[in-house]
Amino acid sequence: MSSQINMCAMRSVSERARQKDDIEICQELSDVSLQQSCEHMIIMSIAQKTKDESKCQGLKNEQQQQQCVSAIRIQKAQETKDIGLCEKIGVFTT
Repeated sequence: MSSQINMCAMRSVSERARQKDDIEICQELSDVSLQQSCEHMIIMSIAQKTKDESKCQGLKNEQQQQQCVSAIRIQKAQETKDIGLCEKIGVFTT
């Protein structure tokens, strides 16, 4: 499959998965790396929409999970204008 076709399929499937908040839709992609990218995007989207750090646990590796948690904490700090929350960015418990 050409890279343009892959990119088109990725965008189409990812958009549908994002609209429905359903990572199972990502399985329609034939390329495993595209499936993983799609799943990552959907999990990040759901975690940020719900502001639920526990949703980040669905990501494949610890670095992705930490990036997800940091993004949520940044979002919360911006929304609440509480700079104290900024101190929690990058602090993770296992």
